[in-house]
Amino acid sequence: MSKIEILAPVGSEEMLRAAVFSGADAVYLGFSGFNARTGAGNFDADSLKEAVRFCHARGVAVHVALNTTVYGGELNGLADAVRAVAVSGADAVICQDLAVAKLIGDIAPQLPRHGSTQMSVHTLQGALELKELGFARVVLARELSLPEVEHITKNCGIETECFVHGALCMCVSGQCYMSAFLGGRSGNRGSCAGPCRLPFEANALPEGKPGRLHHLSLKDNSVIDKLDKLQAIGVASAKIEGRLRTPEYVAAAVSACLAGREGRAYDRDLLKNAFSRSGFTSGYLDGKIDGTMFGVRSEADAELTKKTLPALRELYRRERSRVPVEMKIEIEEGGEKLTVTDGTNKAFAYGDAEPQPARTDPTESLSRSLSKTGGTPFAAEKIDVEMDGGPWFVPGSAVNELRREALDALLKKRETLRPWPVNEVELPPLPLRTLPPHRTLRARFERWEQVPEQALSGVEYLILPIGQADRVPREWREKTLSAAPPGPVGGLGGGTPRRTAAAPGAGVGGCEGGDICL
Repeated sequence: MSKIEILAPVGSEEMLRAAVFSGADAVYLGFSGFNARTGAGNFDADSLKEAVRFCHARGVAVHVALNTTVYGGELNGLADAVRAVAVSGADAVICQDLAVAKLIGDIAPQLPRHGSTQMSVHTLQGALELKELGFARVVLARELSLPEVEHITKNCGIETECFVHGALCMCVSGQCYMSAFLGGRSGNRGSCAGPCRLPFEANALPEGKPGRLHHLSLKDNSVIDKLDKLQAIGVASAKIEGRLRTPEYVAAAVSACLAGREGRAYDRDLLKNAFSRSGFTSGYLDGKIDGTMFGVRSEADAELTKKTLPALRELYRRERSRVPVEMKIEIEEGGEKLTVTDGTNKAFAYGDAEPQPARTDPTESLSRSLSKTGGTPFAAEKIDVEMDGGPWFVPGSAVNELRREALDALLKKRETLRPWPVNEVELPPLPLRTLPPHRTLRARFERWEQVPEQALSGVEYLILPIGQADRVPREWREKTLSAAPPGPVGGLGGGTPRRTAAAPGAGVGGCEGGDICL
C-alpha cells in the first residue's frame, strides 16, 4: 500500500520553506491572476521556476492552481499562464473551469490536470466524467462522508484527493456567491471577503444570551485522525487548506499529518493553537452534520497563536533529510574520491588530503562521518568504502568537506528543470460587443412638471403616465413613452384601453406596460 501524499498550501516563499522543511510530500501554489486566493503571495513565471527547482531538488512535487472561473477576454492571458506552468516543469495543474482544462489539454497535453474541489464532484459519475475528459486526479467535495469517499475512490479509475485540515465555508465546496453579492468580491474569482464569518442575526436571541451569533461560520475541518483510514481505502493525497495563513500554521499541519498518516499521536494543542475557530470539526466525513460544526475565531484563540509561534517555528527551522542517496568513497595513495547518487543523478568530489597509513580499519569512522547529512535534503542509505593499498587515515575535516562538496553538486543537478512539451495554439477571436456610441438613459416621472430642464438633453426617452401625454410639448412627444398602470385583477378599468389606443395618435413614441393583458 502506497503512502498517502501530504499536500501543503503555499502562499509565499517563507510558506514554501515551511512546507518543505517540515516534511510535505507536495505543495500547491497559485499562479498570479488565475487562482482562487488572489490575496496570497502568488507566483509568476520566474518565481514559479525557482519554486519548482527548490522543491524538485528535495523530492517534493509542485501543483499549480489555475482554479478560477475565467472570462472570454482572459483566455490569451490564461494561455500564457499555461505555457509558463508547462515550461516550469511543475507536476500538475488544478483547475475548475472546463475552458481552462481544455486549454491546458490543447497547449500542454502531457501536463497532468487535477479537478478542483470547486467542481463539486460528489458522485462516482462525476469522477468518471473527469476521467473521460482526461483528468489525472479529482479533488473530492468536502461534504462527502467516508463511505462515499471510499466508493468513489475504489471505482473511479483516477486518483482522488481529500481535504483533511483547514477552513470550511457555508457553501458547496467553495461555490459561493455571498461575497460577490454583498461586496462585489467573488470567491469564484479568488477575492472572497469572508462575509460568512461575520455575525448575523436570524431570530431573536434566547433569553440570557446577549450579542449576535455567527450563524454561518463553520469551524475548521480536521480529519487528521482518519488519515490512516483514507490511506487504507486508496486516497492518493491528503490536502491541507490555508494559502492565506502563516508558515507556522503550515508547519504545524504538515507535522500533524505525518504523524496521523502513520497512526502516531501528535500534539493536538499545538495544532489547535496554530489556528482554530473554537476547535475543529470532522462532521462531514463522519456524517454527523449538526450545530457542533459551527464556531468563530475568538480573541483567546488569537492569543494562544501568538504565544505558540516560537514553538511552531522550530518545526521548520532545519531541513528534513528525505532524499535517499548512496555514497562511495575511494581512497588511495595521493587522494580521495567521493561519489554520491540518487539513482538518477551522480555527483563527485575529489580530495587532495594526503592519506596516511592507519593503524586500525577506518571504515566505521569514515561511514559515520559521511552519514552526517543533517541540514541537507539527503539521507545516506548505503555507504561503501574502498581503499587501495590501505588501510588509510583521512582527517575527519577532509571527509566532511568531501561530503559537503558532493552533496552540493548533487543538489544542483536535481534543480534542473524538465519542461513539458508545448503546442502552439491559436485562440479564435472573440466576437466584438456592439455597444451604442454613448450610454443611454431613460427617466421616469409622475408629472411633466417634475421633468428638470437638464433631463431633456441627456435622456433617450422620458416615461410618463398615460394621463400626462397631452401635457408633453410636441417636440418631445416622439421621445416620450406613456406608462400604463397595472391592470386590475379581473379586467382593465379606468379607461386604460382607450387611453392606450389613443396614445400613438397623441404623437408619443410608444407605450410601456408591465401586464401582458395590456
